[in-house]
Amino acid sequence: MFQVQWPLSIVISRKALTKYQLIFRFLFHCKHVNRQLCGAWQLHQGVRAINMRGTAIPRSSLLCRSMLKFINSLLHYLTFEVLEPNWHVMHNRLQTAKSIDEVIQFHDFFLDKCLRECLLLLPELLKKVERLKSLCLQYTSATQRLISSSVDIPKSEVPSKGSLGLEKSKQGKSRIPSRVLKLAITNSTVTDSILKFEKEFNAELHSLGPILSNSAQAEPHLTHLAQWILGVGNEQ
Repeated sequence: MFQVQWPLSIVISRKALTKYQLIFRFLFHCKHVNRQLCGAWQLHQGVRAINMRGTAIPRSSLLCRSMLKFINSLLHYLTFEVLEPNWHVMHNRLQTAKSIDEVIQFHDFFLDKCLRECLLLLPELLKKVERLKSLCLQYTSATQRLISSSVDIPKSEVPSKGSLGLEKSKQGKSRIPSRVLKLAITNSTVTDSILKFEKEFNAELHSLGPILSNSAQAEPHLTHLAQWILGVGNEQ
């Protein structure tokens, strides 16, 4: 753990450091999920030039976009609706502090408010958000395997001369029906996997909506987050 030297340790105590850790661990994990989803989105864009008809790629692309909208909405709320404005409020209050006790009071108030507004003191909401993030990471870890197995990317063959080239051409043609059958079976499996991720993500997202709406009545700061999350859910 980072060691705060005296006299800063009077304000930034061990307890305050723990609160900072909780806030930034949650924020950095959200950024990690966002980065993984961006990688999955780029992977989808990379196969757009390939014939995707009959594959699960278009559906997977829509799911990836919905997941990105969710995590981006959450990150926007955390950074621009919670951390940044609360930091400015604390900074302005510190300019008027007349004693070290007031400095400690303003700083503690800032941390406690950020903890609460970042959902870290709302276990029911936090559990739902963590479940959604977990589904996003499971999806991204499976994306590369799913895409590579559902898209048939033909390998370039070195041109051959004479009878050897003709023989290889015949062998290649004879393998086409079995390759098509294999792809059809694989695409069916991949589609089932995508549908499973889609069903679980949508179910968790829709179940989060009512919880957010009810919590927003007691916690007004959740109003914008509820609007954004519900907006993502309504697009499904």
